[in-house]
Amino acid sequence: MLMVPVWIFPAFFLTAVVYALIGFGGGSSYLALLSMTAMPVTQIAAIALFCNMIVSGGGVWHFSKAGFMRPRLLWPFLITSIPAAFLGGLVKTDDSIQRTALGVCLLFVALRVWLEGRDTVRERKPAEGIVFMLSAPVIGAGLGFLSGFLGIGGGIFLSPILILAGWADIKESSAAAAVFILLNSAAGLLARGNIFHAQGIEWLTLGVLVFVGGQLGSRLGVYRLPHPFMRKILAGFISWASLRLIGLAL
Repeated sequence: MLMVPVWIFPAFFLTAVVYALIGFGGGSSYLALLSMTAMPVTQIAAIALFCNMIVSGGGVWHFSKAGFMRPRLLWPFLITSIPAAFLGGLVKTDDSIQRTALGVCLLFVALRVWLEGRDTVRERKPAEGIVFMLSAPVIGAGLGFLSGFLGIGGGIFLSPILILAGWADIKESSAAAAVFILLNSAAGLLARGNIFHAQGIEWLTLGVLVFVGGQLGSRLGVYRLPHPFMRKILAGFISWASLRLIGLAL
């Protein structure tokens, strides 16, 4: 049975609310939170993927119901990201390498969270044509492998790519990120099939909390963007946790 400090439970709930606002599952912050415990990285990644699936699943439902889902935008990324996420979940490395890689990625995540909402309105480009059809599968494969290896859904990387490339607006990118996170998290968790014997009451409790928080955040996110102050606090926390991970690995 997993043993986690009590403060983890309200922290997971709040994380689910904040991330679900923009279609994310919260995996990067679950990793950051659990990195402050004595749990092994492999177990941390499994919990993050498990909670990712719950929160992003709610996001898929709410953003689809609101009409922001674009299947033609998504499938070129998914055809390569899902098998790549499974392969990434199979890769075994020592804790120091994985902590360093995770720390570096979390720094990038913190930067994106900090800058979220500052992007200027960009010229929309159709998600079709030779450039899109060639680049999307390559991007999907890279993000899928990274998500499976680190225990994140990858949507927090996909969303800014879609916006910066002009392929989607904020609502459409949030909807795409939710599907991307759900499927890649499932593939990454499947590759870690041996973790299910150690679920315990903590898994169930965390799952219920992120479900409730995710439902609340998704409902709010369909109609408005997250509060800027919450984003800044979240970015600062992730930055601190990422530096802590890198420091532990050195």
